[in-house]
Amino acid sequence: MTTTTTANVELHLDLEGYTDVATARDGEEAIALLETSAFDLVLLDVMMPKVDGFQVLAWLKDQARLRDLPVIMISALTEMNSMARCIELGAVDYLLKPSIRFC
Repeated sequence: MTTTTTANVELHLDLEGYTDVATARDGEEAIALLETSAFDLVLLDVMMPKVDGFQVLAWLKDQARLRDLPVIMISALTEMNSMARCIELGAVDYLLKPSIRFC
């Protein structure tokens, strides 16, 4: 996610009472956070530098401790193949960035 998108998501989660939120700049950082911290939910961008969201999702679902952690993919990719791949890899949902609106 872009810095602006990340900041907007963090702001709206905070306004809804979710104050314990962690963010990663890239897939490597996401994996490092997942290895060392506990989470209730992961919002994962498909297009990230270094390690993409597909790779992070596949890695996550291969980890016994993390495989049941719900993952919602977020992307601007509208191709059905990308959406299907995420669901096949174990994501619980796929949100399109343009449709993410906060009131």
